[in-house]
Amino acid sequence: MSTNPPNNEQIQQAIEDVKTQTALNKGGIPLEISLPTGQVYKGETPQELLDNLAKAQTEASRTISDYKAKMAELENTVSALKQQIPPPKSNDPEKDELTKEYFAKWSQDPTEANKIALAQILGVSPDKVGPMLRTAVESQMVNTAADEFLTRCPEFPQTPQNAQLMKEALAARYGTTMDAATADNLELVYNDLVRNGRIVPNPLPASRTVNANNPLPNLRGNSAPPNPVTDILSQAYTMPLDQLKQVMENLQAKVGR
Repeated sequence: MSTNPPNNEQIQQAIEDVKTQTALNKGGIPLEISLPTGQVYKGETPQELLDNLAKAQTEASRTISDYKAKMAELENTVSALKQQIPPPKSNDPEKDELTKEYFAKWSQDPTEANKIALAQILGVSPDKVGPMLRTAVESQMVNTAADEFLTRCPEFPQTPQNAQLMKEALAARYGTTMDAATADNLELVYNDLVRNGRIVPNPLPASRTVNANNPLPNLRGNSAPPNPVTDILSQAYTMPLDQLKQVMENLQAKVGR
């Protein structure tokens, strides 16, 4: 049998069923009522069946009352314990108030709450936070791309005029979006400006352009006849300095005769 007590509607329906069964029960058959909650009540007479239903209702009401009393007692106990716990003390009431306002705003609009918090940290109005963050991100991206570009093209003459030319050419070719300033794009724009004669690269030291330990390559291919000039230059690049000096002195002596 279920332990769930019947409600008033179920009991009223049971009473109506009893009345119906009373009208039909003429042969002394035991009366029985089954409620939707699973309880089954029996009686030899309609009065007995009604008494059983009333008793069940009384027990259910008592159980509910006891449950409510226990819940009220438990709530009172928890409330008393909370009052015994001292609230945390803060050394910065103003900060606590701002934190409270932040979480209240965050529950409604997290983006706006974060914007207000950043504005307080930066010391600006909330409407300026977005542009400031965008500028900071763009500046970081441009600096990273510029550093990589200068590593690839150390001969770039770093003057305000050339920087302005690069900026204008970059915007004209790739637009002004945040991802336009990349090292690859800067290198392509720079090479175009050099080809057009608008930027003249700085001369690099010989050590940056020629490797003295390697002979000049034969650009004519392996099947082509050797070039005497290339052979002479290759030998000169690979000779020790004292031997090269001796060669120059010998040439000067012969030419001077």
